[in-house]
Amino acid sequence: MSKDHDITVTIQSGRGTQEFTFPKQTKVQDAANQAAVALGYPSGGNYALFRFATNEELEGQRTLVSYHIEDGEILALSDTGTGV
Repeated sequence: MSKDHDITVTIQSGRGTQEFTFPKQTKVQDAANQAAVALGYPSGGNYALFRFATNEELEGQRTLVSYHIEDGEILALSDTGTGV
């Protein structure tokens, strides 16, 4: 797969920091869920991503590329609860 179609970001959470590479067309919610599980959070939870520099919450149904996120950007993962 071409590097032009992927984006590499660093995702920080209360359970650690890890680098992830996603296709640019990945929905924010899918990226948040994948990162959460990789960082040890339970699957099926509600997670959100924020831009670290601006604390802007990224809408789950938008794609990463729609936010013009750059390679190497830092995102913060938040556990938004179970919604119950």
